[in-house]
Amino acid sequence: MKQIFIMMSGFSLSGKTFLAEKIEKRFPKTFVIIDSRAILDFLNDKFPLFQDDNTVYGPSYDIRQKASVAIRRAFLDTIVGEGYSIISDSCNSTVEKRQKILKEIKKTTPKVKTIIIHVDISEEKLLKRLKKFDGEKVKNGEKPAWVNLYTEIQKKQFEKPTKSEADVLINYIAGEEEKVLRQLEEIMKVGEKPRKSNFSSKKKQSLLALLVFQHLYETFYVRFSTVGLLHEYKSGL
Repeated sequence: MKQIFIMMSGFSLSGKTFLAEKIEKRFPKTFVIIDSRAILDFLNDKFPLFQDDNTVYGPSYDIRQKASVAIRRAFLDTIVGEGYSIISDSCNSTVEKRQKILKEIKKTTPKVKTIIIHVDISEEKLLKRLKKFDGEKVKNGEKPAWVNLYTEIQKKQFEKPTKSEADVLINYIAGEEEKVLRQLEEIMKVGEKPRKSNFSSKKKQSLLALLVFQHLYETFYVRFSTVGLLHEYKSGL
């Protein structure tokens, strides 16, 4: 069966999730969406370790980002290995980050069709959207975060995707969703049909929880256990 891996690429709040949901609706039971924001929200909601003011200056920002990346990668490996087609809904901001994921995907499933969809948005339009969402955060008694995330982190590191990075590169401009969907339809027509996805929201949430606990165990419990054993060993000398 055909397997497709779609990698979204673009700034936060640029329209990646909007398009991913349009694709999911046009091709029902075809794709499993792995959403970085959903992973971050899960970490924020369930674990005090990752909780702070949700700004780029918060004390948990770095550890939350690293955990999110590790969990997303584990999520991808698990679902790709089962033969499902995937939409990776994340910024995927640099060539290095994109290639690391795409090479691992190809290694797991050599015949997978890789597609990068780059969300093209003007800085003026993006900043207007970011300020609007920051305004809503302030109204809710939270600190603004979106503009700083763009100006301090994403704008400085973002590298626009090129055709050589994947089998197909699609440039998406807001309002041209139908154009993208037609391009995907043409790709779908060639060869076998993708495997039907039976990944319900509940099943995805359960897998997410499992991967989070696995990551926490491997990162913290094992490390602390090793430190404890080392301390006992030294004490016995």
